[in-house]
Amino acid sequence: MRRYTAMALALAASMTGGCEGAPNATTTTPAPPPAVAARTVTASHPATPIRVKASPSPTGATTVTIPGHTRYGTPLTMPVTGTAPGWLQVQLPTRPNGSSGWVPADAFHPVTATGHITVDLSDRAITVTTLGATLRGRVAVGAPQWPTPTTGATDAYVTDVLRLANTSGTYGAYALGLSLHSDTLTEFGSGDGQIGIHGTSQPDSIGKAVSHGCIRVTPGVAQRLATLTPGTRVTIQP
Repeated sequence: MRRYTAMALALAASMTGGCEGAPNATTTTPAPPPAVAARTVTASHPATPIRVKASPSPTGATTVTIPGHTRYGTPLTMPVTGTAPGWLQVQLPTRPNGSSGWVPADAFHPVTATGHITVDLSDRAITVTTLGATLRGRVAVGAPQWPTPTTGATDAYVTDVLRLANTSGTYGAYALGLSLHSDTLTEFGSGDGQIGIHGTSQPDSIGKAVSHGCIRVTPGVAQRLATLTPGTRVTIQP
């Protein structure tokens, strides 16, 4: 695994009273994916930028060009929402939330994401399901002026699984980057207002609406999150 220091986790924008710096982390990535049909795909060549098309055609208009890896070095993983000969329609990890586009099928490996995360903002609760096991816990969510965005009709997904170097720091031991972005913060530090789910050094904040949009979890839930993989489905309900 590669180590990334001084990361300006955009998900750190969610933290109240602890957003000045960014945690040091290593990125947990899955083993080389099996060649089986799945709902997600991972970039075959993470160093290669991906040109996203508006239609499944090499002559189609390019809507956006995105790196083949995330800002933390994780190979780009995206859910498949449709197919055409030689092309995949995928959900993008970019603004606006839930946006999609077409990418060449041969630029990606099919992979199987594990688990499902559901967050209920009203109850301030999280349910993590993976490998047949279910864990429920309480969470802290966005303050009224920086609300945690909901996923609506289109689920979000995990873009990064990060093991933090300072396990007793502001963000706890583990953090997930999500494909969601804040509706109220267009940037934070060097990030773009990306939402995340992470631990916290402020356990008394759990159950409250105090963050800048990210979701804070208890150590037990954070440990379960670390068993998930990029591409894992995330549902955030009002």
